Amino acid sequence: MQLVSNSLVCFVAGQSAGHILPALTLAERLKQANPTTKILFFSNASTLDLKLLSSNPLVDQHVPLQLPQIPYRAPWRLPVFVWQLAKTIWRVYRILQQTRPVQIISTGGLVSVPVGVIGWWLKVPLTLYELNVHSGKAVKFLARFATQIKVCFAQAVHDLPKGKSELVDYPIRFTVRDYQLSKPQAWEDVQAGALQFLPTNKTVLILGGSQGSRSLNELVMGYVNQLPAGMHLQIIHQTGAQNCGLLQQFYKLRAMPALVFSYQANLMPYMVLADLIICRAGAGTLAEIVPLQKPTIVIPLQTTYTSHQLENAQALATLYSHLSLLTQSEIEVNPQMLYERIATLLVWPQL
Repeated sequence: MQLVSNSLVCFVAGQSAGHILPALTLAERLKQANPTTKILFFSNASTLDLKLLSSNPLVDQHVPLQLPQIPYRAPWRLPVFVWQLAKTIWRVYRILQQTRPVQIISTGGLVSVPVGVIGWWLKVPLTLYELNVHSGKAVKFLARFATQIKVCFAQAVHDLPKGKSELVDYPIRFTVRDYQLSKPQAWEDVQAGALQFLPTNKTVLILGGSQGSRSLNELVMGYVNQLPAGMHLQIIHQTGAQNCGLLQQFYKLRAMPALVFSYQANLMPYMVLADLIICRAGAGTLAEIVPLQKPTIVIPLQTTYTSHQLENAQALATLYSHLSLLTQSEIEVNPQMLYERIATLLVWPQL
């Protein structure tokens, strides 16, 4: 049964918490402003998307779409991708034609392309959010169909139609009250899952993003392996689902107090408790960390296809002195750079 409402707003985002969480934040703000607003949410059908959206009270109707990533490195899979895209387009058309939302809001991901184009065809206003320094392929493609474009970095305006683009704050999920959480309160929230932790120890928080980071995990393991015995250190580590068990066993064998998890929706207590944060450079992660003014080592993810995390980190590291940028390539050549930076920041005078 399809959702019908004269105040229905459609969101589309997928494949990453960095896309989905800002969309949920925007949806929550809409519902706070107008409680009668209904939310239709298109996403991918990945495990993460389903975890974040399938039972979310903000979402009145969730539609997971079986749309794989474009097979750039496996062209023989292109016919399967085209077939899945065609089925996705037809399903999206039927739902949008029946529900007729008053607006479509996209925060990124390939899944936003068919939804945005079909919405444009049905004359539904489309708002795009570009969350990074430079626009992704989906946003660049959809810009021609968009009614308005919200950018969170001034540099992103150069990639997009200027008449449609507007600079806005990143839609952070945390409130001012969240940022007022005290360290004793954070300790109470975290202690139940970290019985070996001591308030007198230094706490390092590692954030690999919602999908984890194998290379970042390996760097941290290398750091722990070279530590002398008796270090007053404890670690909170977001690993991603694939490496969670491995890291739990690793810290146990080394008698290192550690709280390891694959994903947590509310990271605020962990961030408040941390004396040092080591993280990737997703726009959402950086936007949430900056107001805390915690010593932070940022190690951007770089791939053959994208360098947007490096661009995010470079843009913010020039503005905020508590962000310390190290690239993946330079650490791989000389891991000691990371170890020395950790040692320096853990004795930061403000601590």
